[in-house]
Amino acid sequence: IAHGCGEQAQDNPVLGIGFGHDAFKEAKREYIVSVGSIGSWYATPGVPHNEFLHILVLTGLAGTIPFILMLREVYRSVDRAEKAPGGEGTLRSEMATYCKGIFAVFLVNAMLADMIFFSYFMTLLYFLLGMTVSLEAEPASPAGGPRRRSVRRHGAGEQENLARTAV
Repeated sequence: IAHGCGEQAQDNPVLGIGFGHDAFKEAKREYIVSVGSIGSWYATPGVPHNEFLHILVLTGLAGTIPFILMLREVYRSVDRAEKAPGGEGTLRSEMATYCKGIFAVFLVNAMLADMIFFSYFMTLLYFLLGMTVSLEAEPASPAGGPRRRSVRRHGAGEQENLARTAV
């Protein structure tokens, strides 16, 4: 499968073969290489079972490079959230550590499966990553105790503006 993906990527390096429900399955037919019974087996899968190869084949370098840069930036954002001022023990740093573990699981699984088809997991992953990065650094709640949240009080002028925009 990897050999066939490499051949497809070499023949369509910039834009790939394009999207479609069976785009990979249809395009791979001319790239089937027979090595014993492996060639006949390669004709069966509709996907390469590797997220990175799949994106490379479908979108070429035009889609693969932004995808890898996005993954790198996501990891860097979560890493900054984990090491943000306010230190250890904040909900943000604890969530960031948790999300880095989930992200590592995603990367390993992406090398073995086409994660794009696991929409629930992908939605949950990106939701957790985004939520973690957007959290303010606050102390995590002590075991069993509620977290204390600071509430911003609005002045009289701000309350009038809020009331006008609400109507």
